[in-house]
Amino acid sequence: MPIPDNTFFGAHFDGTGAILFGEVRQITNEDDKLLLLKRRLESYLISQIDPIADSTKIYSPFPLTVLTCIAVETIGRVISPVSEWEKDKHKDKEISKLVSVRIYGELDKKLTRPLNQEFKASMQALWPNDKVKDIKSYAELFHSYLRTSFMHGYRSKNVFLKAELEEGWAIKDGFLIINPYWFWKEYKRVFEESFEKIFDKKEKNNPYRINALAYFHRLINE
Repeated sequence: MPIPDNTFFGAHFDGTGAILFGEVRQITNEDDKLLLLKRRLESYLISQIDPIADSTKIYSPFPLTVLTCIAVETIGRVISPVSEWEKDKHKDKEISKLVSVRIYGELDKKLTRPLNQEFKASMQALWPNDKVKDIKSYAELFHSYLRTSFMHGYRSKNVFLKAELEEGWAIKDGFLIINPYWFWKEYKRVFEESFEKIFDKKEKNNPYRINALAYFHRLINE
């Protein structure tokens, strides 16, 4: 157990106070485990990013975007069969991308569409050394050119920010523009919808629930 028992795990069941890893390791009820996982993410992720999502108080669209990308991958890992993918040599090195692209597609179903030929041609002209033909969807573009580029040097590439954008995202001449505040708002919606599915016990062998429990067990034991 690399994380000591006396380390804070997150918020308690009621969302207030704190519960320790040692206490969490004693819990056997699955619903309690999943609720504590949700409370942990709400207290350590959602509530700590939310303040910079209010542009009237703090104008930080770039940090907000980076943190939203981290949040996207986090919930993607919660609901995806990461342990199984790690056993697959074709997927093992792509897990970050696989879990993230899945969530980007949930922000707006249109993001799952393939890049149209006009967009590909315009993007290739902008980035002649890139393998644009290998990008399968706009959601994949989010991961490779927004998330990854931001993480490695704090610069976006071909996906740019505009807080004043009325729609959530838009296609321009070979690149995308997104509203970072839309990005965070839609992420929170997907977060809540994901946990609604996680808590659903009506479906036998519910993959959302199974994967979330696997994430929880790795979190407290590895």
